[in-house]
Amino acid sequence: MKLQLRDKIHPTLLGMWRIMALWGVLMQVIILIATKRRLYYSVGAWAGVLTAILWGGMMLHAISNTMDREGRSATIYSYSQYVLRLLLVIAVFFFLALTGLGSVPAAFIGMFSLKISAYLQPRLYRFFADTEGGNSISNGK
Repeated sequence: MKLQLRDKIHPTLLGMWRIMALWGVLMQVIILIATKRRLYYSVGAWAGVLTAILWGGMMLHAISNTMDREGRSATIYSYSQYVLRLLLVIAVFFFLALTGLGSVPAAFIGMFSLKISAYLQPRLYRFFADTEGGNSISNGK
């Protein structure tokens, strides 16, 4: 039996990635309608969304590895992973700002896809589980 990549990815993270991609598509539609510098804002927006996708994967990895540690070691590892994620965001901002390839504010808004997906993913999971009659946290099945 051949395992697919999606079988190896945590279902919560996969759901969040889908929401982030939808956020990117929504941003792209708005950029196409509302701006004249479409490529500039699109590059920034997608850089932000891709950074958020990477950030989500890094967070899942950090959480699972932190849970395998004890006490001070877990705290130090958790903080080091947070700093690493923060440096990633700063690097993306500096890259966009220094090269002029994309909009930093658009990247910032694109990175909000992580927050939006973290908020919407459990609600959409419950909604679809309830409408399909499947297991759901909200109905206790």
